[in-house]
Amino acid sequence: DTAVLALTIGSEHGLEAPALEHLGMGAILHDLGQIRLPQNLFHKTTAYTPPEWDLVRQHPQLGADMVQDAPDFPEDSRRIILEHHERLNGSGYPRGLTGSAISPLSQLTALVDVYDALVVMRAGRPSLSPSEAMRELYLSGQRGEFDKPLVERMIHTLGIYPVGSCVELNDGRRGVVVSVKPGRGLMPVIKLLPATSRPPVIGGNSIVDLGNARHPRLSIVRTVEPEPGVLDLANLLQFPSMPTGPYS
Repeated sequence: DTAVLALTIGSEHGLEAPALEHLGMGAILHDLGQIRLPQNLFHKTTAYTPPEWDLVRQHPQLGADMVQDAPDFPEDSRRIILEHHERLNGSGYPRGLTGSAISPLSQLTALVDVYDALVVMRAGRPSLSPSEAMRELYLSGQRGEFDKPLVERMIHTLGIYPVGSCVELNDGRRGVVVSVKPGRGLMPVIKLLPATSRPPVIGGNSIVDLGNARHPRLSIVRTVEPEPGVLDLANLLQFPSMPTGPYS
């Protein structure tokens, strides 16, 4: 997931093929060092203890060491593995790097890695909705952890309501965002949820494209939590009528 998001954003904002190759290789291997740690750490459903956190913080250096002598392994990719938990304000690990000491590809990977972590339940922390995760990233940029223009580029690419967001329209219907076009974050494509009790959803599983002229008065009013048992995201995101591509 981290690699796909990183490549999507990097491609959208003009990275050349060699940089994209290095980005993809580093992003898909960014957590390589975790295989050198006790695997029970990554199956926990409760918060890490301080000693466990000390172990987890070793994985960037462990991963970078594993590829150090690999033939022809790109240095940019190795730096992603080493630096993907560093933060611009020095609050990251393993070395507490700041500013330009962190490579741009590492910064991008770090940003999407945090987004991916926020939308998944992990170590006792409940998952956030995609839009809530975007808000947290925006606040992280304000705190100086991430480059603010980079955060803004990510929001521009993935949208204010990223794929997977459950939203309510101004006519009372609810649905899940299934596609976002760059620069049209307020007008995603939505797959309507089946009828629920509050309020009733009319139209079953039909598709609504807020950017289509046929729906000039429709808009998103808020994100919502789906009723228990209603949202099967994996099923909702698989249907033949949607166009394929990096934002579907």
